[in-house]
Amino acid sequence: MREPSSNPEDRVLLARNSMPALPWWGSRSAGVGGLLWMMLAIAAASGRLGLGIVELLFLIAPVAIVPLGLRLLDTGTLLDRIALWLQPIGALLVVAAFLTASGSLAATMTLPWLAIALLLALGAARLLLRSSLTEPAQICEVAARLYLLVGAVWLFCSRAGASPLDYAEPIVLLTAVHFHYAGFVVPLYAGALGRSLKNSVGPQRVLFLLGAWGAIAAPGLVAAGFVFSPLLRLIAVLLSAASLLLLSSLTLQLAPAIRPATARVLLVISAGSAPIGMALAGLYAAGEFRETLILDISQMAWLHGPLNALGFSLCGLLGWLRVRARTNLESRPWSLI
Repeated sequence: MREPSSNPEDRVLLARNSMPALPWWGSRSAGVGGLLWMMLAIAAASGRLGLGIVELLFLIAPVAIVPLGLRLLDTGTLLDRIALWLQPIGALLVVAAFLTASGSLAATMTLPWLAIALLLALGAARLLLRSSLTEPAQICEVAARLYLLVGAVWLFCSRAGASPLDYAEPIVLLTAVHFHYAGFVVPLYAGALGRSLKNSVGPQRVLFLLGAWGAIAAPGLVAAGFVFSPLLRLIAVLLSAASLLLLSSLTLQLAPAIRPATARVLLVISAGSAPIGMALAGLYAAGEFRETLILDISQMAWLHGPLNALGFSLCGLLGWLRVRARTNLESRPWSLI
């Protein structure tokens, strides 16, 4: 009988290969979730469902955005695999929670999603306990995992009808939206871009690091601004906008070298959506700071929301996943330049 290899890399590959493959509902979760969301959107537009624009924009996250983002994570542990198995079930229960009046039953339906986020956050703890956590992509992954847990907690509060820190709806749900998109997606986007710039030096590398650290810090600072200071909130929104503009501009610089063509188109759409969406966010934050609203929450939901959820997040994650499939990360470094 063949003896087990003493090579640590071989043991890691053996451990990964011994883990059960995802069931069909896990491997096709984002596609099925996208179809489900379109059905919900059509039903809401026809008046058959009482879902508003904020609820619809949030629901894209559990059914499509998060499952796509999970495929960009280093999900090699058993806890991660359990989270991947449970994600479609948790997403369906989140949808059911929004079809139920807020209260104890609706909040209970979000508990599996909270458990999934907790499992992924424990994966962040594993990354933090590593002897060296120096790669920007790894740090971005830690941030994405932790922010998703924060978003899941606020989702629970929203469906429970609670008012944490004396905030009421729609602010509670919008906070869940914030951490599912700005908190989860943007760091993952930055991490994927960082892998493509792994061998770059000089100004390009510096600009990426500024954008990545801004993407990591901004979601938490925006939330802190709501609690402590309108000025802090404005500064945090401007930091978020500047970070996203840096990441988007670097993506556009790489665009001619991105393969395949479908990935290039998706990432150009994503990078092009970011400046418009963040300009709207900046106008909203500036209006709040001056106590003279330029855009209200409803206008932001209809204008900023689709640009962020569909333009930047959905197209961006799909684009980087296409790049990953093309470059075959397990056999050679991820590099577009």
